[in-house]
Amino acid sequence: MTADEFLLGIDAGQTVTKACVFDRHGRERGRGSARVTVHSPHPRWVERDMEEVWQATVTAVQQAVADAGVEPGSVKAIGIVGHNDGLYLVDEGGTPVRAAVTAMDTRAHDILGQWRASPMWPRALEVTGQVPYAASPSTLLAWFLHHQPDVLTNTRWVLFCKDWLRFRLTDAIATDPSEASAAFTSVRTQAYAQEALALYGLEFLADKLPPIQPSHAIAGEVSETAATVIGIPAGTPVVTGAHDVDGSAIGTGVVRPGMLSIAAGTFSINQIISDHVVVDERWQARSFVEPGYWLNMSTSPSSATNLDWWCRVFGLEPGESAYETLAAEATQALGGPSTLV
Repeated sequence: MTADEFLLGIDAGQTVTKACVFDRHGRERGRGSARVTVHSPHPRWVERDMEEVWQATVTAVQQAVADAGVEPGSVKAIGIVGHNDGLYLVDEGGTPVRAAVTAMDTRAHDILGQWRASPMWPRALEVTGQVPYAASPSTLLAWFLHHQPDVLTNTRWVLFCKDWLRFRLTDAIATDPSEASAAFTSVRTQAYAQEALALYGLEFLADKLPPIQPSHAIAGEVSETAATVIGIPAGTPVVTGAHDVDGSAIGTGVVRPGMLSIAAGTFSINQIISDHVVVDERWQARSFVEPGYWLNMSTSPSSATNLDWWCRVFGLEPGESAYETLAAEATQALGGPSTLV
């Protein structure tokens, strides 16, 4: 790249969608963000409109480019990460089959309870490097199979959030190793495993899983249709991308075995990279963006969304000033500053 060429990064989390423009030295030049409304039409359901997710991305990108004060044509490549787990289902034409299900959804808790009491549970850990939880693709797909089978009949591709957004950008279907390992890959081969699907009674979905490409590979180019909406020229390359947790690790320099990082997003995540498989029910051993490496994660849905809830209860707009108010309240309640940093 030359001095007047830039990179665009997109981070589609479950709380906020962010976009940043970076120069050739990795310095941030501009940023933008947008929130997506979360819907709960039934108890335990946590969903988002897939078109709103796309429109939030458009808004964040346009804000970032404007904030950077650069010409859209100077953006030479796009990287993308997004929240993992949950489901973004599209039909043969790429149209959403239904609303997206987020990683905070727990409608499938009954299925999860049945699995936990069966011999399948330890075998899932051995094969996939993790046991499922309520919003795992495996659990949610099994729920739809039992309760709304037409949803699966109408589904052509089972995608994750960033894969849906990259499809809207490029018309290309793909996923990467870090996201594919959420349910249906072998923890040892890091490729799709028929046994993993069969464990959950979902082997018939094998041809609905997107092809796995390297996270850094160019998965497609901005289409003419997307260019007219997002403002980035058609033909701009877009890489496959990764799970946002992997992106957080890379962004903080955590890229080698033994390195640990903590992310406070919608989920609270403690993660450490390894160069060999270490399985334990207490964490998820998932593929890292580099083959032969794993990102071992211990997670809890108890981070940024909890702070947002606190803000709503006390009538504050979520943001840095509100979090400072929360810190002050906590300090007063504790009789002094917390020793946790």
